[in-house]
Amino acid sequence: MIFLIVVFFSMVSCSSHRKIAKNDQQPKLCLSMDLLDTSPDSLRMDPFQIDSLRIEEQCLDIFVSYGGGCGEVRFNMYYTQKVQHSFPPQTTLYLAFEDNDHCRAIERKKLTFDLSPLSNYADNGGIWLNIAMEGQHRILYQNTP
Repeated sequence: MIFLIVVFFSMVSCSSHRKIAKNDQQPKLCLSMDLLDTSPDSLRMDPFQIDSLRIEEQCLDIFVSYGGGCGEVRFNMYYTQKVQHSFPPQTTLYLAFEDNDHCRAIERKKLTFDLSPLSNYADNGGIWLNIAMEGQHRILYQNTP
């Protein structure tokens, strides 16, 4: 009889724990992009590499690698209001990197940026996001019904 009571309370506590874990999920947090109102040539672009791109929950995830490991670094994403009217349309994003780090270890980082300034295009068939760098880095941003 005691065994049955222990099993019962174990099952009840497990099921309530699962409910709490499900309700604890929070939306993904992503950094805002800034509107670029000057020339892209004015942005600080220390060396870095884009390893991959992905879009998840209306955020652009950019996986980067760069030399560093012992100082301060800063990434900022910029967008413009210039859109090429192709099918689907396309625009260029600028990822600025400021490296105040003299170390040489290879660092890897995931950057996450909010795509809401471009959501109107995503809702209407999508938009190609071209990341301005050497090499071709682009991803299609579209909302699927």
